[in-house]
Amino acid sequence: KPEVFEADEDYQIVDWDVSSYYPAIIINNGRYPQHLGKEFLRGYKQMFDKRIELKPKAKNDKKIKGIVAALKLAVNSVYGKSSDMQNWIYDKQLTMFTCITGELSLLMLIEMYELNGINIISANTDGVTVRVHKDKLEDMRKINTWWENLTSYGLEDTHYKKIIFSTVNDYIAIKTDGEIKKK
Repeated sequence: KPEVFEADEDYQIVDWDVSSYYPAIIINNGRYPQHLGKEFLRGYKQMFDKRIELKPKAKNDKKIKGIVAALKLAVNSVYGKSSDMQNWIYDKQLTMFTCITGELSLLMLIEMYELNGINIISANTDGVTVRVHKDKLEDMRKINTWWENLTSYGLEDTHYKKIIFSTVNDYIAIKTDGEIKKK
């Protein structure tokens, strides 16, 4: 439902996004399109690792930013193309495994937040946004570390001053640095 959330002296709004989630699920679980064989993972992992390596440098270098964007498109397309019957990567089992693993893993994180008094504002396929009391920040960090160690996925945070939701996929968010995100 439409709602407005604001950070204040007692509460922070933090978005936790799983880094390159679907590619990480595929790689961390050793999955690949069956008809392409396990060798597929070697090149796929190289692209994934290079993207993760270059991503921090992309903020200051337009050329690297372009390379990172191309690598993101390449590694993310494997999941998307795995459900396209007309594509050479098509493998419905890979698609279903990736979706279900992603959903259940993220639900584990959400459950731990809720059990520890960290309120969920919204969640999507690769992340969760929380409104957390400053007294619970250390709990949140411990939960994140536990989840990252358990799943081998990485979390990236974005802090917001305010989020104005129409729906989960229709909002305006103001980051703490003043940058505005619109979806």
